[in-house]
Amino acid sequence: MPPDERRRRSKSLAARVAIGTAISAALAALVAASLSLGLANRLVLDEEDRRLKSATALVLRELPPQSDEAALKRAVDEEVDEFASESIRIAVRSGQSLVGGDAQLPILRAGECVSRAGADASLRACASAHGGLMVVAGATRVPFDVTSALVSCLAATAVAIALAFVAGQRAARWALIPLTRLRESLGSVRADHPKADGLDGDDDCLEVAALRDALRSLVARLGEALVTARRFSADAAHELKTPLTAIRAELDLLAEEPLSTPHAEAVEKLRKRVLALGRLVERLLALATASDRSRLLTDAVALEDVTRDLLARLPPEARERVKIEARGPGMVVGDEVLLAALVENAVDNALKFSGKGSVDVTVDEPEGRVVLEVTDDGPGLSREDRERAFLPFFRTPGSRASDTSGHGIGLALVAEIATAHQGSATFVDVPATDPSGRRGARLRITLPAWSPRPVSSS
Repeated sequence: MPPDERRRRSKSLAARVAIGTAISAALAALVAASLSLGLANRLVLDEEDRRLKSATALVLRELPPQSDEAALKRAVDEEVDEFASESIRIAVRSGQSLVGGDAQLPILRAGECVSRAGADASLRACASAHGGLMVVAGATRVPFDVTSALVSCLAATAVAIALAFVAGQRAARWALIPLTRLRESLGSVRADHPKADGLDGDDDCLEVAALRDALRSLVARLGEALVTARRFSADAAHELKTPLTAIRAELDLLAEEPLSTPHAEAVEKLRKRVLALGRLVERLLALATASDRSRLLTDAVALEDVTRDLLARLPPEARERVKIEARGPGMVVGDEVLLAALVENAVDNALKFSGKGSVDVTVDEPEGRVVLEVTDDGPGLSREDRERAFLPFFRTPGSRASDTSGHGIGLALVAEIATAHQGSATFVDVPATDPSGRRGARLRITLPAWSPRPVSSS
């Protein structure tokens, strides 16, 4: 997955913490609401049972003991009327026969409490027994509205989620301040000159401080390794340059001697081979020192002049194949030697893969930038090879199969020099409507445009 698409799909750590907090709050709110509703319903039911049992006990105490049936019925009717004002219904039974009260009340066992659901309400009834009499007290209660309770729970949960999300995001941002500072410190570390000094900082978080120390140690080791590698490359290039120069001089002298045709051809092949090795050494040396020279990029350089100077140095056969179109001088701030190496390697790469085809070089100045484009007539590059083409010593399978000359360093040097000048080098698609009609590769090098400094008046 491309980095940009992966970045778009990713969520920030603060958002993840906020979402996690909101989900936790939602679950906690739902569990708490469910437990609260269940507990409230149980407490209400227990209170209702206590009231009904008190009523049955009071009726049993008020009924006359060992009275005749008429006196017992009158006493029951009095109790029924008395409790009616409290919305309590009373039924008194002796065995299975009703002595008095509400015949609709259920027949229960002593100490039993039951609920009976109705169309609009539910009945709660409790029973007590004494002396052969069974007293049942019942009261109508509004059924528990599950839907309303659920809506209330969901509303409360939604509020809790919103509050938890906002609070969690703010808390996460506060907690991530040390990481944000660390990220800013890492952003200030230069890739070409990594130094641990840029990672200094005072973190009030133990974990981030430990991470900063580990990164500081890593950057320091990387810087040392990079310096060692550059020094080795530069030393190796210098050591190779001297014997190659001597061999070239000897071959030049030998070429001036009268030689037979086979010997002359062999000497010429050796001269070309030594020249190729010399160019390889020079490129290795430039690649090793490009970032060091980037600290001295102070000259105003016209890319148009650099390109035309290169064209003048090309052999006649190659010069006829290169077409230059400049829509401006292409002024940039940089090192002229490095920029000359950049243009030379870009054009040399295009000539190499164009066969006998031509190469178009354009210099443009769009909106504060200078764009150098080199388009060839070669086979082009697949999207998979466009990024890897700038890696040192990378060669496409097609170039290896066709035995195209080269070492895979030219484009790596182009990218290194462009980066040292705060620019970039990429391969782009050639539009189908392009006036050149080419279908090969198009190398685009983008550099910041030079702008004159305002002269301060004294």
